[in-house]
Amino acid sequence: MDDHTIAHPNDSEPSTTDQDHSARQLEKSYRHNSDWEFRSIDDDRRAAAHGFVTPEELLLVADNSGERHDNIKIVWTGTAGDPGSRSAIVGTASQHLQTMYELRNLLGLPMSFRGKVPSYPANTDIRVKQYWERKHGLQSLVRAVQAQATGQQELSHATPCPRLATQEASDPTVREAYNAERTQVLEKQPVPTYRLPEQFAPLQNLYEATQRQESSSTTVESSAATSHATDIWSHSDLENTAKLPCIDCGDNNGHASNCNIGNLTFKEHLTMLDYRVLADIVEQFDPGPWTTHFNPYREPEPEDPRVQIAGMAEVIRNEDSYKNDPELHDLPDDLMIILWAFKTSDGVEVISL
Repeated sequence: MDDHTIAHPNDSEPSTTDQDHSARQLEKSYRHNSDWEFRSIDDDRRAAAHGFVTPEELLLVADNSGERHDNIKIVWTGTAGDPGSRSAIVGTASQHLQTMYELRNLLGLPMSFRGKVPSYPANTDIRVKQYWERKHGLQSLVRAVQAQATGQQELSHATPCPRLATQEASDPTVREAYNAERTQVLEKQPVPTYRLPEQFAPLQNLYEATQRQESSSTTVESSAATSHATDIWSHSDLENTAKLPCIDCGDNNGHASNCNIGNLTFKEHLTMLDYRVLADIVEQFDPGPWTTHFNPYREPEPEDPRVQIAGMAEVIRNEDSYKNDPELHDLPDDLMIILWAFKTSDGVEVISL
């Protein structure tokens, strides 16, 4: 078995180990700027006891099998939206997955990671920024942006719907000591090799993701220390979002004098007359969305003349005037319709030859 080089935090020279699997995963997660790592050495040991060497393995198994392992905390250190880009996110694998499912659903991404290591989406989309602002609340967002040191946000352990809390920055010397201690543990204690399944079940993952979302939507969590914003945004909250150009006049700093949006006036209480006027205006000036999906004046599809004659004849045969007139029974449909029309019309006399 080939040796793999590991760069220890306190050693200037690299050393080797015979534990091929452990060394490879350690180098991947800790020496190559991985976005995932264990929160502490205790979480690392608990993961090793279950056969997990890296947080990536734990996330893949939790995503594809539903195993929770709530006693193991992992840390996301990559960019995950404001203020996530300035601090790490701590939580269990299931809590991280729940948050990632919510973000992917918000962005219209598929729920299944398709066998890849789960990760948070990039924070370039304004919807991701607004999601984190609602999660943290405006006050905690301001504190996180003004903080000079890197903090940590921890996902709540009490509920499957994760919430983020700001913690103080950890000492860098503690992190170095933890990495050194972890390396020594891996060198002394053999870690069982855990093999992930070769094929995954995307349909099952999508069902599990849906179940997680339904369970989280029924859970209401209140905590004044960590969340101060609600999911309902008012007109005043729009001032805190990024400044976007007007979709009508295109002005970045306001509205033009002839801008329809800028000339709108808001009322606190609408009457039934206001609703009626609004409905009439929409019906008159904006019929596009309505007629696109439903056209009350849609033209009927053209029918074959034979089909139309057969339909008329079928209706006439159900009338008593047809049933009581044997002369109509042996005629073809077209002639029967003409003769029936004459006989049932007022002021018309039919003479038989």
